Amino acid sequence: MIFILMLTTMSLSAENRVSERVFLKTDRPVYIAGDKVWCSAFCVDAASSGRLSEVSSIAYVELHSADGLAQTAKIALLNGRGAGSLDLKSDLPTGNYRLVAYTANSLNEEGVDYSTCATTISVFNPSSTQRVKDGVIVADPGSRKTASDKGSLEVKMPENASGRVLPVELVNNGKALAYVCISVAHDDGIVAPESQDIDSFLSSIKPSTSFRDDFIPEYDGEIIRAKVSGISPEQADSLAGKFAFISAPGDMADVYSSPVASDATATFYTNNIFGNKDLVCEIEGLPKKTYCHLEILSPFQDVEAGAIPELLISSSQKNALLSRMAYRQVENNFDGEFLYDFMPFRANRIFGAEARSYKLDDYTRFPLMSEVLVEIIPELRARTNKGHTEIQFRLEDQYKNTFFGQEQGLVLLDGTPIFDHGKIMSYDPMLVERVNVYPYTYFIGSRAYHGVADFVTYKKNLPAMDFDTNVRIVSFQGASLPMSFTCKDLHVNESYPDYRQVAYWHPSVNVKAGETFCFECTLPTYEGDFILTVEGLTEDGEPVRVVRKLTSSARSRR
Repeated sequence: MIFILMLTTMSLSAENRVSERVFLKTDRPVYIAGDKVWCSAFCVDAASSGRLSEVSSIAYVELHSADGLAQTAKIALLNGRGAGSLDLKSDLPTGNYRLVAYTANSLNEEGVDYSTCATTISVFNPSSTQRVKDGVIVADPGSRKTASDKGSLEVKMPENASGRVLPVELVNNGKALAYVCISVAHDDGIVAPESQDIDSFLSSIKPSTSFRDDFIPEYDGEIIRAKVSGISPEQADSLAGKFAFISAPGDMADVYSSPVASDATATFYTNNIFGNKDLVCEIEGLPKKTYCHLEILSPFQDVEAGAIPELLISSSQKNALLSRMAYRQVENNFDGEFLYDFMPFRANRIFGAEARSYKLDDYTRFPLMSEVLVEIIPELRARTNKGHTEIQFRLEDQYKNTFFGQEQGLVLLDGTPIFDHGKIMSYDPMLVERVNVYPYTYFIGSRAYHGVADFVTYKKNLPAMDFDTNVRIVSFQGASLPMSFTCKDLHVNESYPDYRQVAYWHPSVNVKAGETFCFECTLPTYEGDFILTVEGLTEDGEPVRVVRKLTSSARSRR
């Protein structure tokens, strides 16, 4: 009977598989090397007429040229929508590039043509003569047709707008909720590459009929995989069942654990780690004279991005490129004119919100950590057990009775596990800003800890802490922070000419049926034309798009 139930469950799960495809909409189609590419992600179920998928919580982004994979990024997803950015390297060769995104869930599908999900951008590098191999032709790029409006959205703007602040109304005249991104970018005459839009993407994707189980769907966040390096096969057997830990030092508790498998690998289930951070990697309780370390494995698969069109370049683009180079120089020296906002994203709540926080500057400062525990923190005490120092926790049961538990608790320094509690007891308390105590039982992966204490330093970067030789601190590429921005309506500093290319960017706007989304766009001081682009899809999977050209004659200057 159990076997029959297992077969039935497997059959149902295969029938209910989601074929995920990710469309990336960028803030503009043409960039200078060193620019930031702002992205809005739409993760849809190809088998449900383009409706948003709620399965995956992270998308992997790859930037390809004819020379191969150039750069990568990660975008966190929340109910099928996500936003982030990719910083183009300043030494990228001039040429066209393809941006393609995918999820771990989609990697289990067989026969996926990821080129149908790719979008093309142009990158110019005026400070270098290097070009993508066989990817640039000196010729007149001609002109590209402008995408036509699609769907039920309407843009309303005043005909006689005064000043640089332009009020805009986005009206949804349809019957379904619309998920869109909004961009207002300078039209400097550089011809954009031919690339797909949201409706061509939706019409080209096809669901898979064959699946495998090589990748675990990432429902709650990125699943980080690591392998143990530097040991012999005989030593690897002794590691099976021991726990490996990764943590990102900082104010937030980004700490995860995993048992080491028999093949000397570890799998960490995270809630997404945001930003580029240092990861502290460690294996707890290694046998003596076992010298090994964790090595984080890359999740990027170098998928096929499809044919990349050649970039057409001519002398007519010289002035526009010089202006963009000036903008890059100004941006590197002055970045105080933009107003940035963080978009909603899944919070990392490993320990909940029950912390009892002790800010040490509110008390008499003591030179020894043992005095801090005795005089300030009643939930903690230090004891010696079999020659080793242990920090024990005062716990609460369901009847609010308190007692000091003998079970193992977790002690952190800036969110990083410190298994040798003697190191914390000998640590300089003058470096510690506060101590957060969680007097309950928590699970870190499959490991239970009866109490957690996080000693947070002023610098948040583990100052003056000595680690064992098996500990490795590695650079980790986390999910890029989802942000929107607009320009403040301030007087521009005369020392910094106003060369802004993007005046407004909002990667995730939801407009309900019959409702209006209003925003203000502060345009740059220089004369020129701008393109307002609104693009996305409805909750029914229908594409929507509005493109408007804002001319300098439509507004007066201050």
